[in-house]
Amino acid sequence: MKYFDEMCSKYGFNDGDSEPIGLMVYRAVYLTALNQLLEQAGSTVRVIGFNRTGLHNGVLIMPVTPAFFAALTEQQVTDGLSVVPDTALAQEDTGYANVVCTTRELDLDDYVAVQVTIDTAGLEDLLSKDLPEIEPAPDSDPNVFLDYWHQGEADGHWSSLNGCHDQCPVCASTREENIP
Repeated sequence: MKYFDEMCSKYGFNDGDSEPIGLMVYRAVYLTALNQLLEQAGSTVRVIGFNRTGLHNGVLIMPVTPAFFAALTEQQVTDGLSVVPDTALAQEDTGYANVVCTTRELDLDDYVAVQVTIDTAGLEDLLSKDLPEIEPAPDSDPNVFLDYWHQGEADGHWSSLNGCHDQCPVCASTREENIP
């Protein structure tokens, strides 16, 4: 449950600014598994999705009482509520702690498949329109690229600030041209 701890904190996901793709699907899987195991363990806690509005993380998991949980539909549990009354909140018990530890070992994330696709029709439509004209740089010089990446080194490897050390494509092509 790689996102579970983030979902339990209002400051999670960089205060809500960096939510990964498919987050709601991950939460639904976590909630389904946790609630089944919480019931089996005899815990006095169930968990639901809470969609916090405003600042901070908006994709939370909240511990609630079994009575409040029982009044909700499965969709409400997994999709989340925007309001949870204080009286519905449950104090986490030993059963809850044991279930969370057990559930972490189930590799639930392996059962979530998130697919990212490109809207090719939309992209083609955008690129077929008259885009703003970009003026060519009067100082275009391929050595600027090399100076930036080599940082004064000339060993044919990248040495950028991010520490990558792959073969520089410009130097690699030059070397390939010079190989007899």
